[in-house]
Amino acid sequence: MLQTWAVLGDIQIPWQDKPVLDLVLAFLRDLKPYGVILNGDVTDCYPISEFTKNPLSHVGLNREIREAAWLMSALDQMGIKDRWWLGGNHEDRLRRRAHGEGSARSDRMGLEDVRSGMGIGGDEVVEFQKCRGPG
Repeated sequence: MLQTWAVLGDIQIPWQDKPVLDLVLAFLRDLKPYGVILNGDVTDCYPISEFTKNPLSHVGLNREIREAAWLMSALDQMGIKDRWWLGGNHEDRLRRRAHGEGSARSDRMGLEDVRSGMGIGGDEVVEFQKCRGPG
C-alpha cells in the first residue's frame, strides 16, 4: 500500500518562523499524510549551546520543550499515524549535556525529562526514533 509522508526539518524552535510553520501545518491538515519525519534541528537548544548567547535573550530550554510538545500534539491531533524524529546537531546538544560533556552534572537537565516533555521515545534524542503521542 502506498503511503504519503511529509518531511519537516530545521524548524529551530524557538526561533521558528511562526507564519511559515502555520502554513506548513495547514498544508499537512489538507494533505493528511500517513506519517511525518522531523528531519533534525527541530529545536535549537539555544540555552545549552556553547556559542556566545545574546544577553538580552530570555529563551529557556523549558520554553523549547513546551513548544516542541505543542508541535508534537498538533501533529497528533491531525491524526498522523506515524511520527519519527531524527535528531540533528542541535538536538545533539541535549545528548552531550545529558552525558556530562562540557558541563557540570548539577547544571544538566535529565535526558528523560527532555524526551518526556517533547513527546519523544527511544534511548537517545539524537537517533532515529518514533515519537509517541502526548500523555
